[in-house]
Amino acid sequence: SGRGKLGALENSAVVLNSVFFSPRLMASRLNLLNPIYYAKLEPFVRKEALKSLFTFAGTGLSILGLAKMGGVDVGIDPRSADFGKMKVGNTRYDIWGGFQQYIRIGTQLITGKHISSTTGVETTVGEGYKPLTRLDILQRAIETKEAPVFSFAISLLKGKTLLGKEIDLKSEIAQRFIPMVIQDMADLYEERGLSGIAMGTPAIFGVGVQTYSPDASEVVYSMNSVLSHYKELLNRGRIQDAQELVN
Repeated sequence: SGRGKLGALENSAVVLNSVFFSPRLMASRLNLLNPIYYAKLEPFVRKEALKSLFTFAGTGLSILGLAKMGGVDVGIDPRSADFGKMKVGNTRYDIWGGFQQYIRIGTQLITGKHISSTTGVETTVGEGYKPLTRLDILQRAIETKEAPVFSFAISLLKGKTLLGKEIDLKSEIAQRFIPMVIQDMADLYEERGLSGIAMGTPAIFGVGVQTYSPDASEVVYSMNSVLSHYKELLNRGRIQDAQELVN
């Protein structure tokens, strides 16, 4: 149902709703990915729950497989935000209903690696200029779950958006009042014209649709990161790895 129990925080549901975007949905997704949750269920309920989970996962994987066979780019690296998504140009389609994010975050925290979904550059925690930390990964994940009003306040205090861009006050306010489906279609129209509106149709039926590309500063930062890592690999004598990175 998407309405998970909050456990010890049940009495704080109203406060949590003010801070996070649908905390009960978050709880339900974490429960369904938690083996302990199934272990505590009654045998019959556990069987039905697992049956639903495997049906859901099997259907999703079948869709991605068919898309891949049809020539669509499908993300397979769980360290990237594109993991489990179908990508057409700069547009991503997420059919997983909120499950994909937790698998990606968990993988990034465990491996200590993050891959940019726009440039493909791999970042390792603790390495390079202004090194990424596991706390940064977790903080980004929490920020993406903030409620609209709360996230707006945080952006104003930081002076930057979640993506690290300068704040455009009118745009930020509009995003909080315009339905996400309309925003998705507007992004697609800007990129592809009238044909883009049709590409946004899946959003009406619950599919996550995102359209974005790297800005100039991200491209420059990524290029510098690659060159820096390339030199490090050469100094370690890992010539083949260095060449593969550049390629």
